[in-house]
Amino acid sequence: MTDKENVYIISNCGNNIFMHWFLFVIGKLHDFPKPSKFHTHISEPFQRETIELLKPDYEFVEKLEDYNTIHQTGVIYTGHCKVEDHYYHFVRNQILVKNNLEYKGKPFRRIYISRSRTHLLPHHEKGKRRHMANEHIIIDKLTNIGFECIHLEDYTLLEKIRLFQEAAVIVSPNGGALTMCYFANKETTIIQIQPKNTKHIMYTLICDILSIPIIHYENIRCVDDNGNSTTSEFLDYYSMEITDYNDFLTVVKSVK
Repeated sequence: MTDKENVYIISNCGNNIFMHWFLFVIGKLHDFPKPSKFHTHISEPFQRETIELLKPDYEFVEKLEDYNTIHQTGVIYTGHCKVEDHYYHFVRNQILVKNNLEYKGKPFRRIYISRSRTHLLPHHEKGKRRHMANEHIIIDKLTNIGFECIHLEDYTLLEKIRLFQEAAVIVSPNGGALTMCYFANKETTIIQIQPKNTKHIMYTLICDILSIPIIHYENIRCVDDNGNSTTSEFLDYYSMEITDYNDFLTVVKSVK
């Protein structure tokens, strides 16, 4: 009888959420030898798409009966929403670079990512979280200066990567769509709409560590479901309202 082959089981803390999947689970593959087999809980199409891009270095195992299982936690945080820098580079290289998904030309698209449908996602079942109030005004103003306005959940993982590779500018409320900054073009400028002093720093960390240009637009107020001003607690349910559209457009237009 031959020894069973090893398979690493990565604990699934939050891995049904876009950000945690790449940071906590996929980043952990860095710590395993190549090639390796691994298993973790999956439930979303983008996870299946990711698994295909990891081959042949890392192979996902569905059934564990014929393997020797080695249980592992995901990547350990070194601070609030932060892990060691090499994990960020590993995720980008393993998905983007190894699969030759980098766009070779000059990035040209101008994209606004709407969060207006994210409350329909399973992990947002309690209601709207960081939506843009009066978003129709934002969309009208941005489309007038050449922006495409999209819902990122309409796209496959490969299509999302292509968007972030081809975009010269991406404007987005603070939210999970910005996980795709892992795979942004190094010439893409991210304009992240967020409250001042927010604890939502995970997307800023991706950009800073991977040298993706990022601007924080903070001239906003946070509002509750009744349109009243509220505080921007971490992961709380509130909308964001731009207080000066001309100022907002000036910042957007400053990015060439």
